[in-house]
Amino acid sequence: MKKLLSIMLSILMVVTMIPMAVMPASAAYGYDEETKFAFRITDLVMVVDGETYEKGESGSAFYEEKLTKLGDGKFQYTYKAALSANKGPSDPYGGTLWSDMITVNFDGVDCDSNYEKIIPQSYSTLDGYSYTWNLVVSKSKGHVYGSWSDNGDGTHTRTCVINSAHKETASHNYAAATCSAPETCKNCGATQGEPVADAHSWNAATCVLPQTCKYCGITQGEVLGHNMVAATFGTPAACSRCGATDINISVLEAALININVNLPSKAVKDDNAGYNDITWSVVDAGSTGATINGNTLKASSSGEAVIRATIESGSKDFTILFKSAENIDISFGSVIVSKKDASTLTVAYASFEGGSKDYMVGEPIQITGTTT
Repeated sequence: MKKLLSIMLSILMVVTMIPMAVMPASAAYGYDEETKFAFRITDLVMVVDGETYEKGESGSAFYEEKLTKLGDGKFQYTYKAALSANKGPSDPYGGTLWSDMITVNFDGVDCDSNYEKIIPQSYSTLDGYSYTWNLVVSKSKGHVYGSWSDNGDGTHTRTCVINSAHKETASHNYAAATCSAPETCKNCGATQGEPVADAHSWNAATCVLPQTCKYCGITQGEVLGHNMVAATFGTPAACSRCGATDINISVLEAALININVNLPSKAVKDDNAGYNDITWSVVDAGSTGATINGNTLKASSSGEAVIRATIESGSKDFTILFKSAENIDISFGSVIVSKKDASTLTVAYASFEGGSKDYMVGEPIQITGTTT
């Protein structure tokens, strides 16, 4: 009698000779990119206590598969099967059983036609479980060529990885010489001639680097230096080109609770010709519950918190006052932020049209001017 059974067959391929390629791990169907072979499991059956439990087409997973070439059109697997079987919720034998090592050979692969071979497999355990399944190996018609090799006569050749009798020869495809390399074949790497001393290819100058040749690394000209834009409300002084912030970075002196505060991520070096990454940390959260995740600061309660910006050459501490949106009425000189409703803040500022502007809670407030 046949019954349906949930059985999974997982294959762990272990190479016995030099492997040709490593296939994708944990794929529903195996596939070897180099040879274009595909693999799948069908007709998976377990027999125990005289009862047959049939899974049929299996959604099997393949792990760390390796394929070994034995000769032209001949290949070998050595693998270990993980057999998961369970007849039902009360099955005392449910679980995963590992088979011994199994060797599978297949041959007769011909690039001139489609290939498919069904290889019967079986395994029995000491406690009476018996498994059978089919390993199906397939490949579409067509040659699968390996890498090009230089022939030393202006040509290169590549050989089919399935059958070495199939070869393809062509002339070199040279890329132009550069300052550091002669003409070089794009396919096999063969060279001819000599490098051309002045054949540089310049990358544009940046804030911290002069023009630099992408081939040999030689430089010319000067670094651009940072173009620092003055700090604004909530935004530290920063370079308009690369975004680096001044070593004397500034952050908000006051902020709302439960709203992310974005902190600067880089600081310009003292010589203005480079920048350091900033590492932020909370020195004293006080009553605020302030935390920092990367470059984002957030507090859950009102009060003052001390945070620290650390760079290669030192660190600097900042004190931030966190206020609740329920009773906010903070004045920054000519800037006043007040709560309009549960989701809206009103910013009064002389430069705004009409003297004020509404912002959603959490929306960045962009204001230029001097805070006091």
